[in-house]
Amino acid sequence: MSEINIKPRNSYWWVLPLLLSIAWLTVGVGLGFFAHPPASCTGTFSCLTLDGWGTYLSGAFAPLAFIWLVLSVRIQSAELKAQQQELQESRKVMKEQADFIGTQTRILEDQEKARERDRKVSEFQDCLSALYGVIRVRLFSSV
Repeated sequence: MSEINIKPRNSYWWVLPLLLSIAWLTVGVGLGFFAHPPASCTGTFSCLTLDGWGTYLSGAFAPLAFIWLVLSVRIQSAELKAQQQELQESRKVMKEQADFIGTQTRILEDQEKARERDRKVSEFQDCLSALYGVIRVRLFSSV
């Protein structure tokens, strides 16, 4: 059975999502640091309330979640393609096995027929021998 090997087009398929993630986080943190805070705050992040943090984090991580979701769909698609090819290969092997079993069954049936024919021939020869014996005894006993 041949080995099935499905890979993405190149072996560095994960680099783009990783670089996009790093770039997006860098931009998000950079915008947070360089944003103009209100005059009453000492820094942008220190002025955020709990709901502000939630909004900031959801805005920062939602695109990352989408990027990695797309990556996981791509990985699953490649795995599904490999599984389909493996299923096709296993169907071929099962068909070959079924053909072999059919051939083996025909051979066994032919052997059984030959055994039955040999048994009948042997039985017929035994009957002929017995008949020959009876005829010989009767012919020579009457003489």
